[in-house]
Amino acid sequence: MSADLPLEEPPGRLSEPAGPRDPDVYNRTYRRWDVYFAIVFAATFLFVLSGSDLGTGPRVVAAAFFAATAPWYVLVGRPVLLTEGEDQPRAVAYLVGLFLLFVVPSALDGETRIAIFALTPQCFMLLRMRRALIAVTVINIAPVVVWALVERPDSGDLFFNSLFAAVSCAFSLLIGSWIIMVLQQSAERARLIAELDATREEVARLSAAHGALASAEPGDP
Repeated sequence: MSADLPLEEPPGRLSEPAGPRDPDVYNRTYRRWDVYFAIVFAATFLFVLSGSDLGTGPRVVAAAFFAATAPWYVLVGRPVLLTEGEDQPRAVAYLVGLFLLFVVPSALDGETRIAIFALTPQCFMLLRMRRALIAVTVINIAPVVVWALVERPDSGDLFFNSLFAAVSCAFSLLIGSWIIMVLQQSAERARLIAELDATREEVARLSAAHGALASAEPGDP
């Protein structure tokens, strides 16, 4: 039997590559998102508490609504990110709840809109591309619309906030599309690696069978 086909090499994995909701993928990837979301939440919450333009009442309301996004993510959002597929009812329900908890404080305090940078990735994680683009646009534009209706700002403030929303929306759409492209490429690489592993295992199995067959044949005289 040829020495080029070693029989002692451990077999490759025949199972499918880990999907985006696989626990191992979560341990490697989603914990980083946990850290990122926590940083954005903490920074935004501090901005709300230290805002000087709000009275005590509006600041308490904004802080209370925004604080509720933390347990909403931990108790509902994280399990959904780990277990649910795209566009599933629980995923949509979670995003709707997250938006409602976000739009109220963002209408009272413009600094709360920093949290958009934590909401946007979740839309692309839980929704298909077209719905994610729509959701991200709504998340960026709706707070400004609600704020304008409640506060009746002057034209200068309205222009500044609208410009910020437009830039934030464009940035979110660009980064989100890039994230989707990277995830798709990663999934394709994982599929190719799994196929390579399966091929290596098949080669090892055939080599072992060939060796066993050769050993069973009588020796030449």
